[in-house]
Amino acid sequence: MNPTNKETAKEEGIIRQPIITIAGHVDHGKCVAGDTIIPTGDGTLITAKELFDNNYDRKKAEIIEGDIAQEVDNIEIFTNYGTIIKLTKASHIWKRKKEKLIEVRTAHGDAIKTTPEHPYFKFSINGDVQTKAEDLKVGDYIAIPKRINSIDKDPRTVIISRIKESNFLCSLNINSLSLKNKIRTYGIRKLSKELSIKSLDDSLRKIRIRIKDLVKLCERFDISDEDLYRMIDTIKNSTEKQRAGHTSKMIKLPDFKEKEKLGYLLGCIAGDGHLAKTQVLLDNNDKDIQEKYSEYLKELFNLDSFIKQNHTCQTVVNRGGLTFKRFINEIIGIPDKNKSAKVEVPVIAQNDRNIFRGFFAGLIDTDGYVSHINNSIELTSKSKKMIKQCSILLLNFGILSTVYDKDGFKVLRIANKKYLDKFIETFNLRLKRKMERVIKASKKAQSSRIFDMLPIPKDELKKLKLPAKINKIVPYTSKYLKNQNLTESFLKKLLDNLKEENSTSRKINMLLESDVGYTKVVSKEMIKNKDKYVYDFTVPGTHNFVAERVIVHNTSILDRLRGTTVAAGEAGGITQKISFTKFPKEKILENCPVFLKSAQKLELPGFLFIDTPGHAAFTNLRKRGGSLADMAILVIDINEGIKPQTAEVIQILKHNKTPFIIALNKIDSVGGWRRIDNDLKRNIESQAINVKNAYEEKLYMLMGALHNQGFETDLYYNLSDFTKKVAMIPCSAKTGEGISDLLMMLCGLSQKFLKGRITLGKKARGVMLEVKKEKTIQYSEAILYDGKINVNDTIAIATLSGEMIVTKIRTLEEIQPLSRNFKPVKEATAATGLRIQTTDKTEAASGMPFIIYENNDEEIMKEFKKEVMETIQTENEGVIVKADSLGSLEATLTLLKQANIKVLKAGIGRINKTDIINAKANLESDPATAAIIGFNVEPEDDAKELLQDYKGIKLFTGEVVYGIIDELGRWQIEKRNEILRKKLMALATVGKIEVLPQYVFRNSNPAIFGVRIVGGKIKTEVSIIDEEGIKVGRIKAIQHEKSAVGEATEGMEVAISIPGQNFERRLKEKKYLYTDISNKQLSQFRKNKELLSSGEMKVLAELNRIKNPGEV
Repeated sequence: MNPTNKETAKEEGIIRQPIITIAGHVDHGKCVAGDTIIPTGDGTLITAKELFDNNYDRKKAEIIEGDIAQEVDNIEIFTNYGTIIKLTKASHIWKRKKEKLIEVRTAHGDAIKTTPEHPYFKFSINGDVQTKAEDLKVGDYIAIPKRINSIDKDPRTVIISRIKESNFLCSLNINSLSLKNKIRTYGIRKLSKELSIKSLDDSLRKIRIRIKDLVKLCERFDISDEDLYRMIDTIKNSTEKQRAGHTSKMIKLPDFKEKEKLGYLLGCIAGDGHLAKTQVLLDNNDKDIQEKYSEYLKELFNLDSFIKQNHTCQTVVNRGGLTFKRFINEIIGIPDKNKSAKVEVPVIAQNDRNIFRGFFAGLIDTDGYVSHINNSIELTSKSKKMIKQCSILLLNFGILSTVYDKDGFKVLRIANKKYLDKFIETFNLRLKRKMERVIKASKKAQSSRIFDMLPIPKDELKKLKLPAKINKIVPYTSKYLKNQNLTESFLKKLLDNLKEENSTSRKINMLLESDVGYTKVVSKEMIKNKDKYVYDFTVPGTHNFVAERVIVHNTSILDRLRGTTVAAGEAGGITQKISFTKFPKEKILENCPVFLKSAQKLELPGFLFIDTPGHAAFTNLRKRGGSLADMAILVIDINEGIKPQTAEVIQILKHNKTPFIIALNKIDSVGGWRRIDNDLKRNIESQAINVKNAYEEKLYMLMGALHNQGFETDLYYNLSDFTKKVAMIPCSAKTGEGISDLLMMLCGLSQKFLKGRITLGKKARGVMLEVKKEKTIQYSEAILYDGKINVNDTIAIATLSGEMIVTKIRTLEEIQPLSRNFKPVKEATAATGLRIQTTDKTEAASGMPFIIYENNDEEIMKEFKKEVMETIQTENEGVIVKADSLGSLEATLTLLKQANIKVLKAGIGRINKTDIINAKANLESDPATAAIIGFNVEPEDDAKELLQDYKGIKLFTGEVVYGIIDELGRWQIEKRNEILRKKLMALATVGKIEVLPQYVFRNSNPAIFGVRIVGGKIKTEVSIIDEEGIKVGRIKAIQHEKSAVGEATEGMEVAISIPGQNFERRLKEKKYLYTDISNKQLSQFRKNKELLSSGEMKVLAELNRIKNPGEV
């Protein structure tokens, strides 16, 4: 070592924390009941059972330990990224049998049914403690979402899907002109016959048609559902019986320009309306409601209405009759029988917040009550499902509500000044006196004991740096601080009047600013599972999701090591794939007492664990020359063995030359397994014979599979030389068995083999993982893997072009031990997880390296360019590749190279128009390379539009790179075969036809007769021979169903004409005819027989016998 060389100099004797990545696992097993409502990304509220059933694909699903498991990529659900609730994609769905469940009831009215081992987040000021349902106690506070943010979905999607199934008659508007022209050009009679549409010419003349027939026409001419909807002016109920008149009223379809008004009208119907046999009636005496309801009927549906005086109340009657009744019932989904108990929030109101704003306002106006005793808004309904749905959808507006039972009804209550004020801001009540009462209630309302109480320990509150005269500034502070449960408003006042900030004030502030709140557990009960099955949804990275209005969690290896999870201020709309855990030395000693009892010395300062579950997210963890991780733990389920994702991770570990050990997880799930002894080896040896045999069978199968992957393995306690075989440590994330053995192996191997690598360097070096935004603050999550870094240091960050961005560190936050919290620091030492805010808004690409800047531009530029060039190696031809980070891109390019797939261009970020144009250029040179790969990225909106114009370009996107590459490989083979086949078929046509003597349309000049294509195909201008090889003539024309066609394929019956032939004399006795091809062409076909269909192969064999009768 040359101490004068700043780049390589190491600080003598200082060892940094080894970076350990945990990869390869997808956890499951902790499940919710089938009737649990899951809020999804577009606002749709769906039960866990329905969500599973709607996405279950028998061909893709697997049976694992008796559970049904399946990969998915189209389910978006809400997850807790610490202080923010965000949408993310589930990677797997699960279904398993379970007889007993635990029902946990909360103070805000939810009743969540889960398996006993399913963890919740229990409140702790130092980090939410994962607590199994069976271990929760009454009085515990568990995490709930304060708000969610669903993405509005075009309500026409739902309306169109339902209206397409109806038999409404519709009148068309001017937007249908293009369709009518297409119909006339194609031929009205021809279309009528092909699509089985009666009286199409009459329908076009009257501009009136059945919707189901309109659907057929739009599908025939490739017209979108949106354009179909725009064509319809009005609809009416109409019987399909012949000679029946169309006497029902016409109603206009809503154009969704006034969504809130539509929602209000539907809310009124859901509240005070009822669906009679032939009409929709609204029973309500309030003039304000009557006027608005009637106004919206006219504006939205062009319906007049009138008031009918009944014995006890007034009824608003619209003139839409059965048409409007059917629309509300069949299309919107409001029931016509037992409405009060069965009504739900319409799907269009779930999918669109403006429609729900109107719907809920209509409900409150018609069925709601403002209590001046409780200073609250209350909604009472027989429909328990609708009340529950409303309570979840209100979270979109940051409104928390309480749900409870009363006299056989379900009641939703909005109390607390904060939530009443949000209601006033959000919902427009038309009933003026009711809105005035809400405003009065808000002025009198105070804090909610259900939602606003935080059980912060008294000892923690004493640590706040408060001024001496705090009681004068915030009255009764001393008295309140003696209580553990304090309101949010009181805590905010304290934080506004601190002498100075400290760690306690920052923790409290984070809790107050968070999207996550807490509510009390009021009861817990073991119950029988009526459905027999339970369901789960794997969310990589966070292992939690929102179920109804509670956050539920899964357990992983890292969770077992960490023991707790804490709020970590996440940001932006980027799905997190990586989480850090700083594992300190004292925690290692606590888990591995052997260091305290023996002469062995623990030299490591701890570990930096990086969790990258379930997929190749850990490809981000790379630096120049290989992996950013010093070592990896490859988690393999002993029951599942090597899955495709595991194989992908193994290949990347091999490519990056990353040393790894194997955590053989879920040994507790081996049938009959018992924890008899705390010593792992003795416990394995002490198992019953049948249990041990089952365990060893799984173990040896896995060792064989790993051998096929190129690695020799054995149990760690059987190894003396760890350089020749990979160590396997049996363990259980659920019970903790083997976890201390896993830590011991990491410590021993790190101290023996990694010392040179983990000795601390003088220069700060790291990798940017993600740029995130939290409110107005932008920061980057990063890993510092060498050296020290300080606030105000200048750093250089690489760009994809190999250039650099030079910027200064404004703030620095470091991941805290055994937590996901970040804490502001002035200095950080490797290895650690950081959040860096720079002086300018630098958006560095994910996976880009950074280094301390010392005015050494030339040196840094040389290093950065070399790194980028080493990673992004392309050729003069091939596919286009995009990924979300430099590491992901490197992994994709490596695996493509192994698959012998060439790459023309590669980059980081979403797929853009330039990528589409580059792929288009390949359509002419090599159509099999006109493809774009997107690993963890999707196309930009304008790129999607451009892609529609270029039909030959194939897009492959996903989060599992091996799957993308396999799909691409198969497509390329099919595409190249298709190209070869086209070239082959251009040489000659292979076909065999059967003469149909009963169909002779002309005897001669030309002979026109019927044939059936037995194999292959025929085309015009093709020469025909008979079974003796004698030339018959050339096909001049082919007619199918009275229309001329250029070719006819196997199975078709057509008429052909052959000039110069006389059917009666020459063809009447012929049974089969063949297309004529030369021996040279025959040879070409035989060389490429894999491109031919079985029918073509048979014809080819017969032609060969005709042409070469002497061949055997």
